[in-house]
Amino acid sequence: MSRTVSRDRLTSIHRAPRRAHPRVGVAGGVPRWRHPLVVTTAVVAAGVWLALMAANVLYYTGPHEGALAVFDSPRFNGDNDRSWPEVAGYAAMSVATLAMIGLAVRRRRAVYAAWALVFAVMTADDSYALHERGAKLILQHVSLPSIAGLRPQDAGELGVWAGGGLVLAALVVLAHRRADALGRQDTRRLALLLVALAVFAVGIDMGAELLARVVTGEGALAWLALIESGGELFVMCLIAVTSLAMLLRRTSR
Repeated sequence: MSRTVSRDRLTSIHRAPRRAHPRVGVAGGVPRWRHPLVVTTAVVAAGVWLALMAANVLYYTGPHEGALAVFDSPRFNGDNDRSWPEVAGYAAMSVATLAMIGLAVRRRRAVYAAWALVFAVMTADDSYALHERGAKLILQHVSLPSIAGLRPQDAGELGVWAGGGLVLAALVVLAHRRADALGRQDTRRLALLLVALAVFAVGIDMGAELLARVVTGEGALAWLALIESGGELFVMCLIAVTSLAMLLRRTSR
């Protein structure tokens, strides 16, 4: 009889439906958005962004007289190299780079070092116009055709960006495959922000170059440049705040 009971119990256990395991998020995976330093950085970044965009609008609507004449300076035009909006972008990406270095040291994960390299290269490229210089160097040795209406210089810049981007993306992918669950989650967040940045920095920039061939007035091109520089700086600020929030969260390692 004990054998019969034991078989019945085994049968009932065997036939019992399996319960689905609930999905559990990564422990400590949420960045500390409410940390005082993160909140302060976000508020300061938002204030700087709004002030620079307003100054850029005043530059486009100039020339001005009196106190507003200060906004006639080309440094308020975000489409110019070393302008104030670009300098703010350098600062934002430097914060992101330092945050990724801090995460790489604290968590001892190569994926954060890879992201630090990505942000550092982007900052250096913006600061020293590396892809523009690379395109000029290529054109000295190779004759590039006009692709999709783009000038050879623009095509060369796009090629330099694509080549460098592939190398950096490969490093991130390799590090991502060796990362833990938290590192992979952070990579997905940063990758989405990087795609958004590429839309403004590359997509709208190349779109403006194509539009310049069919539009004679400078007004539409100026406002499109404002969207490009403003969107680019906005996403850079998001990257800086997100990286800082990742650094300041509590994790075991």
